[in-house]
Amino acid sequence: MNRESIRTFALFFAFAFIFPGCGNEDLKLGGTFNGDLRTGDEKLASGEFIDYVTFYGEAGQIVKIACECESGEDPDFYLMVFKPSSWEANVSVISADFEIDDVDATRDGVQDSRSPAMTIRLSETGVYRIGVTTKAAGNSGRYKVSLSEGTESELTPMF
Repeated sequence: MNRESIRTFALFFAFAFIFPGCGNEDLKLGGTFNGDLRTGDEKLASGEFIDYVTFYGEAGQIVKIACECESGEDPDFYLMVFKPSSWEANVSVISADFEIDDVDATRDGVQDSRSPAMTIRLSETGVYRIGVTTKAAGNSGRYKVSLSEGTESELTPMF
C-alpha cells in the first residue's frame, strides 16, 4: 500500500466516525433490505438467529419499519429497534428500545402473522439498528425489511 492509499483510507475511516450516518446505512428511507436468517448468523443468548440492519434517522422523524416473510415457511419474525445511544456491544444482554412481534402485527386491519411492522417517532438523531430475529431458536428464513415515512395517526402504541 502506498502513502496516498493509506492517507485516503485514513481520511475515509475518520470521516465515518466523525459523521456517522452519512452513507454507511443498509437501509434508506423509501427503500428495502433483503436478508436471510440462517445457520452461521449471529445468535442471541437464547439461541435465536439475529441480523442487523441500520438506517439514519433524525429526532422527531416518524418512520414505519416493516418485515415481510419471503420464505415459504413462517419463521415467526420479531423486530427490535435500537436508538443510536443504546447499541449493545454484546447481544447476549440485548435490550431493545422498541420491539414488536408478529402477534401484534396487522395488515389492512387483519391479523398478519408473517409481517411484523411498527411506526415509531425517533427520539435521537443518528444511526439506528433494527434487529430481525425469530421467536424460537433455530428458526430461519428469508425476509425483506422496508423503511418508509410514517404519520402521527400510524404510531404504534408501545406498552
